[in-house]
Amino acid sequence: MSKDFEKRGVKLCGFSCNDATSHQAWIEDIKTATGGDVEFPLFCDPNRDFATMLGILDETNKGAKGMPLTVRSVFIIKPDKNIALMMSYRKLTLTI
Repeated sequence: MSKDFEKRGVKLCGFSCNDATSHQAWIEDIKTATGGDVEFPLFCDPNRDFATMLGILDETNKGAKGMPLTVRSVFIIKPDKNIALMMSYRKLTLTI
C-alpha cells in the first residue's frame, strides 16, 4: 500500500533492532507471502542506540542475548519533525 500513502504525501520507513541481514530475509519473506516489494527504507539499530533515544525498549521483554526488545510502535511525524502520534503495543503475558 506504499503507493497509496505516497499519493497522500506520506513517507514510510521501517525501523528495527535487527541487522541488515535480518532485514533482507524479512524483505524476501514479504515478497514470498505477498508478491510485493518493500519500497521504503529500513533502518537498522542492532545496538539499540536510537531505540533507547526514542524510549521504545521493553526492559521486561528480553531476547536470547539478554538485550531488551523493542516495543512495537507506529509514529506519525509532522512536517515540522515533531511526533504527532505514537501508537505502541507490547507483548503482554497475563496471569489470571
